[in-house]
Order: sequence, then C-alpha cells, then structure tokens
Amino acid sequence: MKRLLSIFILLTALAVAASARTLIVYYSFTGNCSAIVTSLQHQISADVAEVQPADEGVDYAANNYAIGDALIDQINNAPNDPASYPAIKPMEIDFSKYNTVIVVAPLWWSHIGAPMQSFLFANSQNLAGKHIGLVISSHSSGIATCEADAHRLLPDSEFFDQNQWINNRNLANRDALIADWLKNIKYSAVTAINAVQEPQQPERFYDLMGRPLPTAPASGFYILNGQKHIR
Repeated sequence: MKRLLSIFILLTALAVAASARTLIVYYSFTGNCSAIVTSLQHQISADVAEVQPADEGVDYAANNYAIGDALIDQINNAPNDPASYPAIKPMEIDFSKYNTVIVVAPLWWSHIGAPMQSFLFANSQNLAGKHIGLVISSHSSGIATCEADAHRLLPDSEFFDQNQWINNRNLANRDALIADWLKNIKYSAVTAINAVQEPQQPERFYDLMGRPLPTAPASGFYILNGQKHIR
C-alpha cells in the first residue's frame, strides 16, 4: 500500500509539472527582441506570445524616437491611469497554464517599451504569483529603470534574482548570455519536479494491549509509532 501511495504521488507530481509551463511574451520593434526570443526557444521549451500595438505601421524611431518618447512621458505622468497606456491588439492567453513568464522587451528612453508596459499593466493580476524573468534589449543604456518599471507594473509577481541585459555590443553573443542567465537564475530548478515526499501520517495512539485510543492518555503508558511512552 505504501509503495502504491508513493507511485500515486509521483504520478501526481508529473502531472503538475507537465501543466507548469513557461510563456515567453515579447515586443520587438527593431527585431532585436525577436532574435533574443529565438535564442531562448533554442534553449528552453516555452510557448511564445507577441505584443503588437493596435496602431500598425507607426514609426516609433522617427525624429529620434519622438513618438516613443511621448508615449513613455504619458505613462510616467499618470502610471495608474489605464488611459495612459497605448492600445495593443487583443491576446488570447490562458495564464493558468504557466508558472513562469519570461518578458523580453526593448528599452525606450531608459524605460520598458510602451507597448510592453501596456501588456504588463493590463495583466498584472493574471501574472500575480508567477515567476517572472526579465530580458531587456537596448542600444547602450543600462536597465535599472526598466527593472523598476517591471516591479511597479507587477507588484505581486515573483521576480528571479537576476535580470538579463543585452545591448547592441553583445547581441551577437546572446546565445551564451542567455545560457548563463538561465543557469544563474536556476531556471531548471523552478520548472523541475520537486522531490517527492511521503505525506505525513496522522499520529495513532494505542494502549499496551494494542487497542486504539482517540488521543494520548493524560497519564500512564501508551504506544505511539511503535514506541512505548509514559506520561
């Protein structure tokens, strides 16, 4: 019976692990983030969802990213107002299937690109409690403000201890950078099956004649887990 119980627990753990999957969600304007996602897909098993602006064909880079800059200012001026975030196309995602979400986004004027901010703001509750990995692509700027954006937008999520920054200088080395990052955040440990443990058995008390007792006696001898005790 004990062996059958262990097998049942193992099968249950396997079923849970099979349902605990990873989602990569990304927004890419220049194509760099798309290349990063391809590298991720070569190294892990994950579903992929692309964030797309509702307004197609907008050149956010025109006039030194003037449009993108204006969108970031709009968000920063009223970060709690849904109207501050640019519209994105509807996305059908069953978030219940995922326990880990890797966010891949570009940096715009030190912040997470506006379309990705729209996605994260709209899905803050859907991402609550999930493991979040953050990968930011930039030309040269650091990602500290992007990290702050992510924590503001997803206050109830569990972020990995380390985020990944990939800039233009090291984009060609992204495969090695991503491999090191996945190792450093112990990604496999998050998605692996935890060691199967036997459920704790309830305490059972017996008198010296081997008769079951509802609880331990207030005084005298009794047997618990095959051992004799006295009170």
